[in-house]
Amino acid sequence: MAGYDNTGTSEGSRHYFKIITGFAVAGLFFFLNTFPVFGYYLVITPREKIKTECYWITENTFHFCENREIPLSDITSIDESHLTEQEYNKIKEDKTKFFKELYDLSKPEQEITEALNRLSTLMGMIYRKKNAKNKTVKTDIKEAYNNINLIEVKVQGLKDKWMALVIPSKSLLILREIKILELNSIHSICRDCKEYLDDWSPTIREYVKEHIRQKNFFEASYKRHLDELKKEKTSDDLVM
Repeated sequence: MAGYDNTGTSEGSRHYFKIITGFAVAGLFFFLNTFPVFGYYLVITPREKIKTECYWITENTFHFCENREIPLSDITSIDESHLTEQEYNKIKEDKTKFFKELYDLSKPEQEITEALNRLSTLMGMIYRKKNAKNKTVKTDIKEAYNNINLIEVKVQGLKDKWMALVIPSKSLLILREIKILELNSIHSICRDCKEYLDDWSPTIREYVKEHIRQKNFFEASYKRHLDELKKEKTSDDLVM
């Protein structure tokens, strides 16, 4: 009895398999190029590692876009090595918007600087007139108190605006930390000036000088960090 010849059937199966495989590869290629591939941040805390597609910081809270938040102090570091080029570009855009917000905050800060310069002039006049026993010193002291109260209100208002900022990247947090230290130094200058006007203590006068020195130090540090962050290149720039 003659055997059944299945050569044609085997060749047809192999041909069909090649066609199906070709369609599968083409479909996979289409899928990968049609739908975006998302990266993620790896947020590291002392207790766990958390993957997230995005995050932001407000006051002392770290927010995940997956509707979760933890204290900012819990964050040890953030690994950005798993982000895509598209997400790095988004980081650039967010930083540019943030720097624009900082520029807007520089306007009330300029008002504080002008008031501080006026206070410095007044305190110098008061010191000289008091030593000369000039009777008009009382008018200058009253103006100095009014100037100090104005500065304190403006400084607190600016601190509130800084704390209300939505910070899009942990790398930018240093700017807020330095600016708050600078504003706290200005608060200390105001407090010391009031105490000096009350008792004319030479020790308090030295405190004023020290807090002015601290304020100037933090101001310079803020400007330096701001310039560095504006020039900072993201990882995709370095690869390219």
